[in-house]
Amino acid sequence: MCLNRYKIVFILILLFAMQKVWSQGVVVDPQQLISDIIEDMSSKTDQEIDYTPIVEDLTYLLENPLNINQCSLEDLSKLAFLSDFQIKSLWDYIQTNGNVLSIYELQLVFGFEKADIQRIVPFIKIGNPNDLEPLKYLLRNGRHEVSVKSSTILENQAGYKNPSTPEASRYLGSKYSLYTRYSFQAKDRMAFGLLAEKDAGEQFFKGANQKGFDYLSGYFTLSKVGVIKKLVVGDFDAEFGQGLTFWSNLSAGKSSDPLGIRKRPRGLVKHSSANENIFLRGAGVTIPIKKFDFTVFGSYKKIDASLDDTLIDGQKYFTSLPQSGLHRTPTEISSKGALGELIAGGNISYKGRKITGGITISHVRVDGGFRVDSSLYKLYSPSPTGRTNIGFNLQRYIKNHLLFGEVTLEPKTSEHAMLIGGLFKLSPLVEFSVLGRSYTRGYTNIYTSAFAEGSGAYNEKGIFTGITLFPIKRLTLSGYIDIFSFPWLKYRVNAPSTGHEYLVQSEYRFSATFTGQVRYRIKSSEQNYISECDRMVVVIPQKSQSARVQLTYAPDKGLMLRSRFDFTEFSNDSTGRERGYALSQDIGYTHPKYPITVSFRFAIFDTPSWNTRIYSYESDMLYTFSVPAYSSKGIRTYIMLAYSPTSRIDCWLRWSQTYYSDVKEIGQGLDLINGNQKNDLRVMVRVRF
Repeated sequence: MCLNRYKIVFILILLFAMQKVWSQGVVVDPQQLISDIIEDMSSKTDQEIDYTPIVEDLTYLLENPLNINQCSLEDLSKLAFLSDFQIKSLWDYIQTNGNVLSIYELQLVFGFEKADIQRIVPFIKIGNPNDLEPLKYLLRNGRHEVSVKSSTILENQAGYKNPSTPEASRYLGSKYSLYTRYSFQAKDRMAFGLLAEKDAGEQFFKGANQKGFDYLSGYFTLSKVGVIKKLVVGDFDAEFGQGLTFWSNLSAGKSSDPLGIRKRPRGLVKHSSANENIFLRGAGVTIPIKKFDFTVFGSYKKIDASLDDTLIDGQKYFTSLPQSGLHRTPTEISSKGALGELIAGGNISYKGRKITGGITISHVRVDGGFRVDSSLYKLYSPSPTGRTNIGFNLQRYIKNHLLFGEVTLEPKTSEHAMLIGGLFKLSPLVEFSVLGRSYTRGYTNIYTSAFAEGSGAYNEKGIFTGITLFPIKRLTLSGYIDIFSFPWLKYRVNAPSTGHEYLVQSEYRFSATFTGQVRYRIKSSEQNYISECDRMVVVIPQKSQSARVQLTYAPDKGLMLRSRFDFTEFSNDSTGRERGYALSQDIGYTHPKYPITVSFRFAIFDTPSWNTRIYSYESDMLYTFSVPAYSSKGIRTYIMLAYSPTSRIDCWLRWSQTYYSDVKEIGQGLDLINGNQKNDLRVMVRVRF
C-alpha cells in the first residue's frame, strides 16, 4: 500500500515536470498517424504487401483503445509499429510494477521515448481491469461499416478496343473496377462481414458473372465466449510459428529494419482483404486449456488452375496455379475455379511468461495432378498437391533477449526447412539481431511465408545479422549483412549461385518537427547471360546499389513536407553500368477547422531500364496500398482529397498521372496504351453507424 502511495506521488511530480515539454510536441491526427505508420513500414521493403490487417487493427483501436492494464502480449502485438523489445518491456513493467496510472508513466518503461509514446497514445487507454461485457450488450452497441470504391484508367487500353478479328483476345468487361465491403464488429468479441469485388476488365452481371461480382467473400468470428477462445467461419487466415509450416497470409520479408526479422503469428483470423487466392474457406476453432491453445481448421474452395490438355484415368492435370485473381479474357475465365483445394491442419501452442512454443501440422491437396514443365530449374519443384508439413516452433525470452526458431518436415519426401534467430538488447544503446535459415530445394513454397531472399522458403541457405545503435540522443544508426546461397538452379540462373546484401541507414531527429534519413544498400547476385558469339548460356555476377536521402518537416499539426532523393545503379559484364534517380516532393495538409485532408506528390525520375527501377510508396485511400515502380524517364504526380462531412461519413478522391518523355506507348499486349501518359482515377465512400 505504501509502495502504491509513493508511486502516485512520483507520477504526479513527473506529470507536472513534463507538462511543459510535452505541450511543445506536435499533436498528431490519428487517421494520418495510421497512414504514416503504413508508409514507414512499406518504405522498409520493396515487396507489395497487403497491409489491410494492420490498418483494421489500428482503426479498431482508435475507436476502442487497448486497456494496457488488462491485455496480453498478443493484444500488444497489434501495435505493429512497436518493436518486440518495446512490447515485452511494457508487458514486464506492468507485471512487475502493477497497473500504469498515467500516460506520463510510460516514460519509465525501458525502451520508450517521447516519439514512441506520442505514437501509442491514440491506440491505448489507462484503466482498471474489469470483467468482460455481456455479448448481448456488445451486439446492441457494435459498429457497422459500409464502404464502396471504384477506379479506372482514363486512357483506353488495347484490351477494351474492338478486336481486329473475332478470334483476337480482349477484355470482356468494362474498364471500371468496383469494390464494396460491409463489416460489423462488437469490440474484440464478435465480427462478421461481406466483401465483393470486380476487377477492371471483368464482366459484371453478364457472361461468366451472371450474379454480379467476380469475387465474393464473407466471414464470421467469435472470441472469448465460454470455452472458445476463437471461432472463425467462412473465409479466414491461419498463421503459426515463423511461417515455415503454415501461413496463409501475405507478410513482410526482409526490410531495412534489422530487428524486423521475427514474425508475429495471430493464429486464426478473419480474411477481409481482396486477395482472391491465398486464404482458407471453411472453419476453425481455438480452445484454451490452462496454458495451452488447441487449434483445428479445415478449408475447401475452388482455385484457379491452368489445365493440361490431356486426361489420365479421368484425372485432370495442371501446369500452374495462377495467383492474380484476374478473370478478364476467355483464357483467364477458363482457369477460374478449375480445381478444388482441400486444406486441413491443427496447432498446439504453449504460452508461458518467458517460453512459448507449438506444434503445427497441415495438409494441402488439390483435385488434380501436377505436371512440371521441362525447365531444368524446375526439376525439384515441390508439388502443390498431396503435401503434409509437420513443424515445431519455439520462442524463449532470456532477460532482454529473445530467441526464436522453427523446424519443419515433409515426411513423404523428407524435404525440410529450418530457421533459427535471435533479438538481443545488448545495452540501452545497442540492439543486435541474427537469423540463419536452411531450406531444401524441394520444400514447399505454398502456404508458407518464412524469411527468405528468394521467392519462397525453398532452395536457400543464408545467415542474416543486423544491428541498431543509439549513439547519441535523437540519432539512430542501423544496418545489416545478409549472405545467402541457392544450392539448386533458379529462374534465369542455370547453376547453383550465391550472393550477399549490405545495408546501412541513419536517422536523425533535428527537432520534434524535423527528421532526416540516409540509406545505402548494395546487393550482389548472379544471373544468366547468353553469349552473342556461341549462344551459350553462362552465369555471370551482377551488382545493384541504391541510396536514399529523405527530409521530413512538420511545422504544425496540419502540414507535412517530405523531400526525397533516390539513386540506383546496376552493373554486370553484359550491360555495363546503368544509373537512375528519382526526386520527389510530398505535401500533406489537414485543415485546422474543416475535416479536409490533401495529399500531393510531384516526382521526376530517370531510370534507363527495369534493372534500375525505384519503388516508392504513395498515400492512398483506406484499404488500398500503392507502391509503383518508377522506370524509364518521366514525371509522376498524384493528388488525393479526403473529406468527412460528418463523423460517420468519409470520402476520398484520388487522381494520379505518369508521364513518360521517351516513349510513344505504355505497356504491352492488352494493357497497351497508345500515348505517353497514364491517368488513374479513384473514388471511395465509407459510412459507419
